[in-house]
Amino acid sequence: GDELIIAAYSASESGSMVTELTVLPTMTGSSRLMFSIEGVMPYECGYLSDGAFYLIGSDGVRIYENDGSQRARIPFDGDPISWTADAEGFALIYPDNAESGKLTCVMLDQYGGEIFRKDAGHGSLDIAKDGEYLLLLYDDRLIKTNGSATAEIEFETPVGAVAVVSGGGEALICTQTAAILPDFGE
Repeated sequence: GDELIIAAYSASESGSMVTELTVLPTMTGSSRLMFSIEGVMPYECGYLSDGAFYLIGSDGVRIYENDGSQRARIPFDGDPISWTADAEGFALIYPDNAESGKLTCVMLDQYGGEIFRKDAGHGSLDIAKDGEYLLLLYDDRLIKTNGSATAEIEFETPVGAVAVVSGGGEALICTQTAAILPDFGE
């Protein structure tokens, strides 16, 4: 594209931690927008299909219009454990309650609207988004869901599964020694 978005995390002069979010046109080399967010660790930033941009951070998701005004802020109680984003939205797994260890999965559109929320139980390892579907990787299985319990499909995963990636309607389960293409029987 014509611009880059950069999130840098550092200590301010007062000693507090701060994220500097910078929008930089690639042709001019000087920043178009720059602002600071105190106390938030940045995990990912990028662009959405309508030119807005986002920051996934330690306290949730922030979505900004192209002019830098905030479109939406979706706060979470704890650091996300896993997240994924594309030009159309986001999906995150985060602790619902730090004491219980219970996890929640939420899928959001590019405006911050909730598409669905699902109890992710315990032990979720990774998450991937493929269009309207979400892939949740656990120690022993991969679940493909669009939020409806009747539309969920499970695939048994091999021991040692550590990540899932998706694209074009396909998924790939990664282990330390192999990559497996699951057959969801669709």
